[in-house]
Amino acid sequence: MSRVLRAALEGALRDGADVCLLGEAPELSRVTAGLAAAWPDRVHALPAADATLAGVALGMALGGWRPVVELAGPDSLLAALPQLAAEAVGLPGPLVARVPWPAGQSATFLAAATGPSVVAAACEDDAAALLAEALRRPGLTILLEPARLAALPGAGEGLRALRRREGDAAAVLAWGEGVAAALEAAGELAEDGVEVEVLDLRALAPLDAEAAGEAVARSGRAVVVQPPPGLVEAVVDRAFWRLEAPIAPAEPEAARIAEAVWRVLED
Repeated sequence: MSRVLRAALEGALRDGADVCLLGEAPELSRVTAGLAAAWPDRVHALPAADATLAGVALGMALGGWRPVVELAGPDSLLAALPQLAAEAVGLPGPLVARVPWPAGQSATFLAAATGPSVVAAACEDDAAALLAEALRRPGLTILLEPARLAALPGAGEGLRALRRREGDAAAVLAWGEGVAAALEAAGELAEDGVEVEVLDLRALAPLDAEAAGEAVARSGRAVVVQPPPGLVEAVVDRAFWRLEAPIAPAEPEAARIAEAVWRVLED
């Protein structure tokens, strides 16, 4: 993750004179260490206060910059989110908040924020693609950065979901590190003759509800891995008449996902 995102940030700084990086300690981050030496006027260390980071980033975005601010983690995002979400409405340009995301960390608290886009990559190529997309979109984009990314080829387009594996027994909808676990479970299930589709959601907000509904409608059975806010409701709304079993939630672990698939197949 650090190598790919660093290259993406270097490219953004090199190609866009209006891109700037903000963080508590950019020189201590594996992603941004050394960038201040190359771009001292656009890579800034700020006091370790979430409100300060959010306020400066918002001010720079209103001033015509494209700021990328690194928050320390979910707790920092939770503290800064009310200010960011409220004041980023109507921004003419992009504001990107990068947030390291621990394995298994729920994103349900993001349901309280209306307006920002929330994205999470499952592989390195897609991490760079989502960062580039965030820097093109006006408004606030929250980029969740899983600690481990799968070795998967290619990247998606825009904020659309991406089908990572085809199958007709059930659909597994996942995001971030959950995609790798879903693919591992799919491989194990295939050894027993069960082929499941794996859909990489990529964006938690706005959800690609159409792709999710279509994936579930193809088989009539669904497993949702650590479902983000609104996913189950979106699937029910679009695939209700095709559902042949209750939608099963699962934790982002291959064994748990496989167990959930067997449950929906038995119903």
